[in-house]
Amino acid sequence: MDIELLKSGTETAFILKGINPAIANTIRRLVLDEVPTLAVEEVNLAKNNSALYDETIAHRTGLIPLKTDLETYNLPAKCKCKGEGCARCRVNFKLKAVGPCNVMAENLEFDDPKVKPVYPKMVIVTLIKNQKLEMEGFATLGNGKDHMKFSPAHIYYKGYPELIVSGKANVKNCIDKCDGVLKDKGKTLEINDIMKFTDAHEDICEKNGVEVRASDENFIFFIESWGQLELNEIFDRAITVFDEKLDELDEEMGKVKWKEQDQIIQT
Repeated sequence: MDIELLKSGTETAFILKGINPAIANTIRRLVLDEVPTLAVEEVNLAKNNSALYDETIAHRTGLIPLKTDLETYNLPAKCKCKGEGCARCRVNFKLKAVGPCNVMAENLEFDDPKVKPVYPKMVIVTLIKNQKLEMEGFATLGNGKDHMKFSPAHIYYKGYPELIVSGKANVKNCIDKCDGVLKDKGKTLEINDIMKFTDAHEDICEKNGVEVRASDENFIFFIESWGQLELNEIFDRAITVFDEKLDELDEEMGKVKWKEQDQIIQT
């Protein structure tokens, strides 16, 4: 498997070469569903005479992306406390505010100073004069498969477009109308800059007799992090989870194999 980086930053694009659709979709699902992040899991409101219901404020608080340290915290199910709640799987917070003001994500005070909102100016609620909000709760690690507030990024992919030139194709017209995105390679066409190749260029190719076929071996991935983790952390953890699941599968297959052998011996 080869990787070619196309664009880096919060929004990143890259090409994975030499895989298949099953592997491509597995990578997508691992990032979305299995890479854990911190999010507020429980909120207890002591005072709230704002315009929003308690449930609405709790919901908005839970959707705030939080900076996550995967080395410090465990998933509750894998913690030594078995999910009862300890410093290794839970971080507490509190908040007190009196209006008039905008209560923002940065007003959440966590016990661990490393846990901070990714976007401090996210507004939870607006308080007018004499309105009060007091609440406390805790955040835990979780997976996107349980709730999307734990998902670290948006990720999708598509097969790398392959241009098939037939005998009736108007290659010159296709190149001219695509404004330099394509170049002539003799009997084939090549894409100069895949990041500029859009659905509009694909339509131009099809109308000029050039078939656009999505590769089932090379894939373009697009990923946008919500900010809880760096992109390299997201992929490192995704691959780690993949390895763990493969080990679990090997173990289960081994149990099945031994069970079948026992049945044969008994027979």
